Amino acid sequence: MDIKDKTILITGGSSGIGKATAIGLAKLDAHVIIATSDERSAQSAVAVIKQQSNNQKVDYLLMDLASQA
Repeated sequence: MDIKDKTILITGGSSGIGKATAIGLAKLDAHVIIATSDERSAQSAVAVIKQQSNNQKVDYLLMDLASQA
């Protein structure tokens, strides 16, 4: 599966299975966006994902999926 030119949004990508998935997809050269509600953990996770995947196309999007507002 070629995902090199795909953008993938992962919820919960700042830790656990979501982070591991983000790293794996970033290693496949996808543009990975992690969605999280905590900016500090998002920034830390993005740095780790970039370092472990050798892919600079990793960003975060702040969102709280528990809130309907």
